[in-house]
Amino acid sequence: ETAPLPGSPTPAPASSHLWLLPPIGPDSGGDRYPGTYFPYGATGSGRYHLHHGVDYMNPAGTPILASAAGTVIVAGNDLETTYGLKPDFYGNLVVLELDQRFQGQPVYLLYGHMSQVTVAAGQHVEPGEVLGLVGMTGVAVGNHLHLEVRLGRNEYNCTRNPVLWLQPEPGQGVIAGLLLDAQRRPLAETPVTFFRAAEPNKWWRQTQTYANREVNPDDQLGENFALGYVPAGDYLVKVKFGERSYVRPVTVKPGEIAFVLIETGQ
Repeated sequence: ETAPLPGSPTPAPASSHLWLLPPIGPDSGGDRYPGTYFPYGATGSGRYHLHHGVDYMNPAGTPILASAAGTVIVAGNDLETTYGLKPDFYGNLVVLELDQRFQGQPVYLLYGHMSQVTVAAGQHVEPGEVLGLVGMTGVAVGNHLHLEVRLGRNEYNCTRNPVLWLQPEPGQGVIAGLLLDAQRRPLAETPVTFFRAAEPNKWWRQTQTYANREVNPDDQLGENFALGYVPAGDYLVKVKFGERSYVRPVTVKPGEIAFVLIETGQ
């Protein structure tokens, strides 16, 4: 092995960017954590546009909170400037540029589909400050907050999975994983089911792998699925592919991201 050149950065572990606080407060009537029904990287089997963020279903008018300290760089709507796939995609939106960078790169948070924006461009906000209210402006089915993490540039093709940036509660961690076919290619939009190791026959939670187009995995992990807010402990991760089921154990530690690799050719 060759030693790194002096001054060359060592990649920081992905767990070092578990910074973000929930964008929905504890008194809300809906999701405080991202819903797993339409996760990052999903298309709903081709029914919807590729999902570049995560959703929080909440009643209209629920306050939306800044997840970290930053400066508002966009506050308004996307009728004239396109921030997503097309104009009027996010409707009323706010984009924050965070005070904290990750490995020298700027980090942006986009909050979409608001009924009302309550901050102005140029304003500096602290964690927990209200940015606006939940709505369904733009391309939205039902009232919800759409949250995106953008790394490097405030562009639609620069998103990362927010689940790998949201800070778990005390005593919780995150699971990230990579599901590969026999040719070691990522398997798209495949259900991934999680069981507590102590209850291996009792379904606990489920998500799915990313669609294999235009989805950016974490630069260090290279994952194609992730599950947040997982209490520390031992789990089994199960995937059914073809006629076979594949089960892998994983141990979650507080404040860390546990990684699991599932190769269906094995």
